Amino acid sequence: MLMFLQLAGVLQEVTLLVKWLSKATKFLFVDKSSEPELGQRYTVIHCGKEHFEHLGIPEPKEGDPDYIEQFDLSIIRSALNNFPKNTRSTILVLRRVLLMKRLADYARNLGAKIMYSTSFTSHIYNEAGQLAGAVLSGPDGQYRVNARLTVDASGIPAVVRTGLPDTYGVETFTTGPRDQFYVVLHYAKLKHSEKDRIEHTADGCLVGVGANLSTEYAGRVLKRFEALGYLPETWN
Repeated sequence: MLMFLQLAGVLQEVTLLVKWLSKATKFLFVDKSSEPELGQRYTVIHCGKEHFEHLGIPEPKEGDPDYIEQFDLSIIRSALNNFPKNTRSTILVLRRVLLMKRLADYARNLGAKIMYSTSFTSHIYNEAGQLAGAVLSGPDGQYRVNARLTVDASGIPAVVRTGLPDTYGVETFTTGPRDQFYVVLHYAKLKHSEKDRIEHTADGCLVGVGANLSTEYAGRVLKRFEALGYLPETWN
């Protein structure tokens, strides 16, 4: 058994699933969200096209329900609006909920089982003290799942990793607001597209600012950038 414990999102887990397909016979994905709630923490996600190509996962195309658009040029600047870096890489803009469904269906077609509304409760160790699975809580009670490999894909909470013994040989620290990066993104139409556009055909842009501490603070940083004239003038 190869078990993936997650809170939301399956792109990274499907990546591992593909790589481990020849090394395990059973795969279990566990998600604390219900299936209708999956992926609804935010509505849009950006994925590098090369990830789909590298893994052989069917790539969302124009006309697919999860596809919105794509862009090839990103401009990144420092906090003081210096050192601009132009990055060229095809980024797919996708509807996250529908992408999650695509990836979940892909995992099922490879033979994986997915358990929704199910949470991690505690570790299972073998006689040598090695992690050998987990106790899970779901709608029908508790489950003991033995697994040759348990992947903690729960994100920031890191429910499995942070509960391991300090002597296990794995970092068990937790992360707080100062360790996390909050991003505020706005889709906007450029007021002066001829002057400010970064693509020949783009009259709109995606403006993003990231900061520590909180989403509220990142929003204040974005307003400060706007007030200082760092950002192009847009129709909000």
